[in-house]
Amino acid sequence: MCRMLGAVWWGEECGELVAQLVHALAEASARDPLLERIAGDPRHCHGYGYLLATPRRGLAWRRFDAYDLLGPGEESCRANLEALERAAGELAEAVASEPRGLLVLHARRAGRAEPRGTLHAHPFLHVVGAPGGQLVLALAHNGGFDKARLGRELGLEPSAYTDTHLGLLWLSRRVAGGADQRATSRRGARPTCCSPCWGRAPAPSS
Repeated sequence: MCRMLGAVWWGEECGELVAQLVHALAEASARDPLLERIAGDPRHCHGYGYLLATPRRGLAWRRFDAYDLLGPGEESCRANLEALERAAGELAEAVASEPRGLLVLHARRAGRAEPRGTLHAHPFLHVVGAPGGQLVLALAHNGGFDKARLGRELGLEPSAYTDTHLGLLWLSRRVAGGADQRATSRRGARPTCCSPCWGRAPAPSS
């Protein structure tokens, strides 16, 4: 079980709202009553990560899990929550001043059979080549994929990866297979996704 936030926004008022949600996620990750009822521990403290993309700041991707230095246990759990709180403060300050952007923020509670460490924190990124450039794919999720099946299809040992990482590698392979056709059909298309505050995205300026 994990806690995560995904946001795409246009407008400074929306940036301020996203900043509030970032703080809310950090608080929920430290004290989750639902997780406490399920696992006996209310903390999503097995690492965190985020992907932030804005016109002014570019692309920022960070992941962290104190397990690498401290191993499993209470010390690494506390260190991860402290690091998440600091990162949430930095992120909130950054997005509040951004008129538009994209954010994926994830606080992890790893499954018992899943590997730990910074390399296994979400979100995962994978770059797929496409005509005229590259596609950057990112994935953070809460739930489970069939690791054995994905491992067989990808030719990888599933125990060395999280199910999310395998899921992204599978998705990347599918996207790469159709990148040429999609890039051709969508060249010049305007965005049609919606922001949480303003509805349909504005057309890009020339």
